Amino acid sequence: MTRVSVIILIALIMGIFNSCKKEEGEGGKATIEGKLYNNLYDPNGKFLKKEEAREDDVFIIYGDNAVYDDQMDSDDEGSYKFQYLRKGNYTIFAYSDCNTCPSGKESVQVQVEIKDKKEVVVASDIEVVKNIDLNDGNGSISGKVYMKEYNGPTLIYQYYKLNEYVYIVYDNDQVYFDRVKTGAGGVFQFQGLIEGSYKVYAFSDCLTCTSGTETIELLTAITVDGEMIQLPDLIIEKR
Repeated sequence: MTRVSVIILIALIMGIFNSCKKEEGEGGKATIEGKLYNNLYDPNGKFLKKEEAREDDVFIIYGDNAVYDDQMDSDDEGSYKFQYLRKGNYTIFAYSDCNTCPSGKESVQVQVEIKDKKEVVVASDIEVVKNIDLNDGNGSISGKVYMKEYNGPTLIYQYYKLNEYVYIVYDNDQVYFDRVKTGAGGVFQFQGLIEGSYKVYAFSDCLTCTSGTETIELLTAITVDGEMIQLPDLIIEKR
């Protein structure tokens, strides 16, 4: 056999070997599982809490591929699971909010190696940043506005006030982010609130104030998502 023939034979054998080699991807019996977490930040950039990322996208890349090969949603506990994988190297990632990125997003990745064909690999936790708005929560703050009307020093009427504006301020902000009008019975409610401290106020006549009015304020806080706060009456005056 000539040298050229030997080289051709080796090349053919290597080609057959490479074609039979199983690369990263589906078709195996291994599993990669893990957890996805959100680090929540309010509109002021203040860290609020870390929580399981529920029903958020998680992606997987097989080997050195340039784009992701599969995607799934995390469950209600932030868990995900990619099954039926072969041995090899994988990249798991999720997208994180990024205030300094042109796109507003960046990927947070973890590298995983499957060494055994039936292995279950627990990947490192993926933690992403999630910027939330003040109305991205499930909390509520409710109350009533009670009006006292005076004629000079004499109280002549008192009642729950309809169509009175009530304002709400988040944390240490200097301006309100929402306002509502009271309904029947002087009732008001702010809904969809995130966890944090709040100031609720309405305007009242004031004989001793330069402007002739003052704010009557109530302070409160939503400490857990979905909390429903019932405030005492906001008592204002008309003089």
